[in-house]
Amino acid sequence: MNPLPNTLHLNGTFTINGLSGANPLANTAIDLDQSTAYFAYAGANPASLIQAALKTGYNAGAWNGSGAGVTGAIRSAAAAIGPANVFGAGYADSADALVVGQPANTVEIRYTLMGMQIWIGLLILLMQY
Repeated sequence: MNPLPNTLHLNGTFTINGLSGANPLANTAIDLDQSTAYFAYAGANPASLIQAALKTGYNAGAWNGSGAGVTGAIRSAAAAIGPANVFGAGYADSADALVVGQPANTVEIRYTLMGMQIWIGLLILLMQY
């Protein structure tokens, strides 16, 4: 069972614990807006699930993808109203050890500039997928 509501609006910095199952983000839209969220994991790394939700949220650059379906969506209202392909959501997996101070066993997502190496190579350029 998915512990998240169908739509989750974030404003700040959060740690999300306890996601389990094959599709823990199914039928959920997470609106990152300008926030940061850490998905903590103890077992299987959810990075591929988060990447799929980011791709759905990206929605060809509109950042308004629907959470309906097995992947869910991680989107950003702030990126949706900004200039196209300037802002978006980036991710970093602590297993890659790219972000100094990132908590172990987390996948971090945050509102960020697209295509820039400001966030130490952690941006996922969803336009390429």
